[in-house]
Amino acid sequence: MQTTKLKTNELIDVALHWAVAKCQGLQIYKDAILAGQVKEGWWISGLSIDPNDWRPLSTFNPSANWAQGGPIIEREKIAVAYEPSLIYDDSCRWKALAAMSDNGREYGPTPLVAAMRCYVASKLGDEIDIPDDVCQLGSS
Repeated sequence: MQTTKLKTNELIDVALHWAVAKCQGLQIYKDAILAGQVKEGWWISGLSIDPNDWRPLSTFNPSANWAQGGPIIEREKIAVAYEPSLIYDDSCRWKALAAMSDNGREYGPTPLVAAMRCYVASKLGDEIDIPDDVCQLGSS
């Protein structure tokens, strides 16, 4: 599988969701075999107690859905604040800080994007390898 190295502070949409899933230890497969049938696309398991509960990756949106991203922010003790600074353009006005990490300060256009970038940086570092076809999925 071909991958692209991306900076954590530039992750957005499906690539960011994929990275958050990796940080959480969720199982992610491309073209998974489910119930004896090949299901094309990216699939994720581990979002529920049922190990047979596989969902399309597109249903996992922690950088856009507070019900999914909020518990991560709380569990990881990530502080999020609006930062009105002329240094950052309008696309990166939110700052997130991870309490338990030296590598956890990120910015984003929304509180959830900043927080999920912060979470990924605190777990995986400033750059990560993302499968090329995840990068090509575009926005979710």
